[in-house]
Amino acid sequence: MAEPIRIQDIIQKIQASKPDANVDLIQKAYVFAAQAHEGQTRKSGEPYLMHPVAVGGLVADLHLDEHAICAAILHDTVEDSDATVEDIEELFGPVVARLVDGLTKLSKIKFHSNEERQAENFRKMIVAMSRDLRVILVKLADRLHNMRTLDVMPEAKQKRIAQETLDIYAPLANRLGINAIKQELEDLSFRYLFPSEYKSLSEKIAQTRKAREEYTSSVIDKIHDLIKQYDLDASISGRPKHLFSIWSKMRRQRIDFEHVYDLLGFRICTDSEKDCYQALGLVHMHWRPIPGRFKDYIALPKANRYRSLHTAVIGPDGHRIEIQIRTREMHEVAEHGVAAHWAYKEGKSGKGQETNWIKQLVEWQRELKDPEDFLDTIKLDLFVDDIYSFTPNGDLRVLPRGSTPIDFAYAIHSEVGDTCAGALVNGRMVPLDTQLRNGDMIEVKTKKDQKPNPDWLRFVRTGRAKNCIRAYQKKTQRVIALELGRELLDKELKLYGKSVAKVMKKKELLEAAKQMGLHSDEELLVQVGTQKLRPSKVTSYLLSPDEQERGPIHADQTGMEADDSSRGLVNRITESFRRKVRRQRTGIRVDGLSDILVRTAKCCQPVPGDRIMGYVTQTQGVSIHHNMCVNIVTSDPSRKVNAYWENDSGGLFPTWIRVVCENTQGKLADMSNVFSSRQINILNANCHASVGEVATNDFEVVVQNSSQLEGAMSAMRNLPGVVSVERFKPN
Repeated sequence: MAEPIRIQDIIQKIQASKPDANVDLIQKAYVFAAQAHEGQTRKSGEPYLMHPVAVGGLVADLHLDEHAICAAILHDTVEDSDATVEDIEELFGPVVARLVDGLTKLSKIKFHSNEERQAENFRKMIVAMSRDLRVILVKLADRLHNMRTLDVMPEAKQKRIAQETLDIYAPLANRLGINAIKQELEDLSFRYLFPSEYKSLSEKIAQTRKAREEYTSSVIDKIHDLIKQYDLDASISGRPKHLFSIWSKMRRQRIDFEHVYDLLGFRICTDSEKDCYQALGLVHMHWRPIPGRFKDYIALPKANRYRSLHTAVIGPDGHRIEIQIRTREMHEVAEHGVAAHWAYKEGKSGKGQETNWIKQLVEWQRELKDPEDFLDTIKLDLFVDDIYSFTPNGDLRVLPRGSTPIDFAYAIHSEVGDTCAGALVNGRMVPLDTQLRNGDMIEVKTKKDQKPNPDWLRFVRTGRAKNCIRAYQKKTQRVIALELGRELLDKELKLYGKSVAKVMKKKELLEAAKQMGLHSDEELLVQVGTQKLRPSKVTSYLLSPDEQERGPIHADQTGMEADDSSRGLVNRITESFRRKVRRQRTGIRVDGLSDILVRTAKCCQPVPGDRIMGYVTQTQGVSIHHNMCVNIVTSDPSRKVNAYWENDSGGLFPTWIRVVCENTQGKLADMSNVFSSRQINILNANCHASVGEVATNDFEVVVQNSSQLEGAMSAMRNLPGVVSVERFKPN
């Protein structure tokens, strides 16, 4: 175990990097922390003060200033003692106080779940780091020391903290370009999350250590001699890949340890970019490069400002080796990331240097109120490998791997994304769910009347795209719910000689909304439209005692008289819908609406697995269409509602397919066999031959889902003499 760091060690470190630093402030912070944590111990039994001092040492290693080091030493005083942020500000100034406040957890607020607590703490940290990036740098140092000393914690807590570290803090270190911290956090998380795999891999690497060290030394000598021949001034180093990256490669490529050939990496550090490219040429001249493994991050830096040349070659003895070539300045940035070039001045927070991805984080924490959505967006979007794509004008867009043309469109502008109708990738039209690759040039085609398609959520990758699509969904669903609520309440009020227009004009509906604890009459109508409020309950607030006692004064259009056992026509309709839903529910979920009759449209007859869209009718509930059905495409957008198949829709669904084929003997029997072999029943068949000995065969069949249907159609297309197979709508 390493010797504990002393406050004098920290002072020596900062004096080496910042000779003018105020070391008295650091000494003062140490004394204050010692008094605040007096008598406190960690789980290991050691004095608690050792932890904040160790964090201060890690922050000093990042070459940050005295304010950041003081914040590191003081970061637990507000949470774990009687000290307040005001005390910190009075003694150490507003900068240190702001940093400590950003690092202090929300320990005094009660949360419903650990996930909610994690999300809200992370939200606070994001807001703080958007004002001053030193907050997250100190937090990473804090997390690293906690991970180094995690062995004293119970196993369940070890795994929880390690998973959080792997999901959020290691990728965050990567985004900040702090490679040394990122790799150590990954290896420590690996150790606690997968202890047996960690132990096994460590032992295998230890068994080959001597041979690897000899090979590494040999390759370094060869590269050095090669560089020296051409009078290049460069330093060369070699290192084994860290355990987590080896294990991740084994899982990703489904190979065992013996088949991981590039366990070693070498680094060449030069004085200039020109020397980097010359060194690359020498390496490729001397050893055969492996196709597809060269990456130029100098010309195209990563989002975290990482710059380097990467190549892989067949080195001595036929071993694959990876080589990184960069300047010494680039290496400093690669190891310490944003901390390597973060210049602070007294009274400045560095806010002007805030990067785009931090702005995106701040935007998400404002927009995504649900803790699960927020954390998922953070984990899935921000912390993945990047791809580089270009506009036709050559403008660069950096996107997460797996992004699509829709993500690219939203990266340009939200309006471009909302109206995206197609895309050309490298000059060719492609489906909108096509995954982009490095170097692709994308030209987005837009239409003014195009709107975000809810189905895009299946494949978009970026948080920006998802948030924009969901925002449009919510807006559309509210409009639909508002209109439906107005219709339902209007029908109920007409039984008493009133209307929604009249009660709104007289402010009666607004008064009723306030009595029910709602902010507006519009909110009340939305509640009715989403079935959270019954129309009869709202009506009871709008009728005088005499009107309630007298009861309905109008009959409905069918001649049915309202009776004492019913609270109104709409209630009877709703109850009728509910009975039908329970009896006939199609396994379809409709956003924003519940207990409403859902029926599949006869015009397109969608089946489970098809992409679908709902249309709110005036009297027949929600009609479900295939999302490419002409009737839904040309329908009133305000009445459209998002719809999805449940995981287990169940039941059988009728649909039609048309098979055009040569009119030869036995063809009908062949087609029937395709259906029967897939347990598909034929309800109806209409077959006739036309001029030219071509037969058109229309089949009405019942299937469980689109996969079953597509399987039959695919088999049908493979039959000899079949010209085409397609779904269609009978006249």
